[in-house]
Amino acid sequence: MPRDLVIDGYNLLHAAGFARRRYGPGDLERARHKVLSLIAEQMSDEQRRRTTFVFDAKDPPPDASGHGAHAEMLVLYAHEDEEADDLIERLIDAHSAPRQLIVVSSDHRLHKSARRRKSVALDSDAFLDECARRVYARRTPRAEPEIKPGCDTSPAAIEEWLAVFDIDPHDVDVDEFTLPAVAPPTRRPAASQPVQKRKNGPKSSRRRAAGKRKSTPPQVEDVAFWEARIADLFRRSPEEFGDER
Repeated sequence: MPRDLVIDGYNLLHAAGFARRRYGPGDLERARHKVLSLIAEQMSDEQRRRTTFVFDAKDPPPDASGHGAHAEMLVLYAHEDEEADDLIERLIDAHSAPRQLIVVSSDHRLHKSARRRKSVALDSDAFLDECARRVYARRTPRAEPEIKPGCDTSPAAIEEWLAVFDIDPHDVDVDEFTLPAVAPPTRRPAASQPVQKRKNGPKSSRRRAAGKRKSTPPQVEDVAFWEARIADLFRRSPEEFGDER
């Protein structure tokens, strides 16, 4: 599998601030471990499997045979007769898909080699800035959504809105009634004054009113009229119809 990210190990180590003027026994190895762990933490498993670190041959690990691994990243050490830049150049030239290759180093020599094969050259400082941005994005808590104060849902406020919109409280399920997202009016009608209905109300309201008027039962004084009407249907006089009842 082609490695898509090649990192100049010591160059990145200096950019990360892990380098020293003098190294005691084991100091350089610990510095290498720090920079390897720093980068490995910012990558997924797939990205680590596509990453190669290249270090100079100076003070390699005692058990290193020119190559090793750290968290699935390939770690290469240049031979004693060459530098890390030489090994990185050979990796660039041998890559099967150089347009997918990213070379991390601040060395201008490697930048020219990468551009010659249409690869991407990235300074170590810029690469570390991107890693820091990812760490900051992960550790910064997301802003909590702003909670706006809700409307007054007390029974008095609901009754007030029902009165404003001329709604019969018996026609509304108060438990499921949702108030508008504005404050109710401050001036409330007096309890002793009935709410005046609009003269030009909806057609549906006028129809309901007309239906009620049509369904009004006949008054008592109209009974004689209907008795006369029914008697006429049977061609009898009202007196005869009353005698048979």
